[in-house]
Amino acid sequence: VLNHWTLYNSINLIYFDGKILYVPEFHKNSISFFKRNGKFLKRLDEINSPHSITVNNKSIFVGSYRLGKVYKIDKKNYKVDHNWELKVKEKLGITSIDTINNSLFIADYKNGNIISVNIKDGKIIKTKNIPDSKLHNLLIHNERIFVLDRHGKQIFVFSEDLNLLEIITLKIPEIDLDPLSITIYNEYFLVTNYKDSKIYSFNKKGQKVSAEFLKNKKSYFNSFPTNIFIHHNLIFICEQSSDMIKSIEIKKNQNRSK
Repeated sequence: VLNHWTLYNSINLIYFDGKILYVPEFHKNSISFFKRNGKFLKRLDEINSPHSITVNNKSIFVGSYRLGKVYKIDKKNYKVDHNWELKVKEKLGITSIDTINNSLFIADYKNGNIISVNIKDGKIIKTKNIPDSKLHNLLIHNERIFVLDRHGKQIFVFSEDLNLLEIITLKIPEIDLDPLSITIYNEYFLVTNYKDSKIYSFNKKGQKVSAEFLKNKKSYFNSFPTNIFIHHNLIFICEQSSDMIKSIEIKKNQNRSK
């Protein structure tokens, strides 16, 4: 383990841009900012129930689960843009967000919707409903939107205009799977399982495979990991039971799965 941050709080999703680690602190209603070496930089308070976060060149976007809104924060001065808001009619249960080009994508856990939003004015571009779903995590990779359905144990893959491209069912019948989050590394899915406090890897077909870089690291994943974030050769793990974020360096010769 290279670094760890003990926060005494519930951490769901984080973001790291290579220099700064952005940490939503759900029960403290705040966002904390850290340097790569773990040094505390700043805390931004009065951000209600932050469950998700993403960052682009100019702004920090934070999804509030209880309020069903997204905060837009200036990346330079950390001030909330109170003139920007989502133009939605129903209350959302925002669990995950990500951006690409001029669009913000939202996973709406409460209503089973994927929503694309114009970053400039907050207006809805398109909404896609997935019946009987619990959409807990969303990420953008290679211009595709990957959405994790916690209830159906599936990954829905969409184009940027929210056309459905593929449905990947996670196949692991011997395990009671409760998938909280996904990330993609070397074209493999890493999935946190809330049931047994483990991280599993799957190939593009949804079949469980062995990830070399996860071997001999079992002791790092023992406090119910809720989220994984990978930046180049660094893997960040949020742990619920320990209220901790750990960072681990992935060695080049461990970057293969089989």
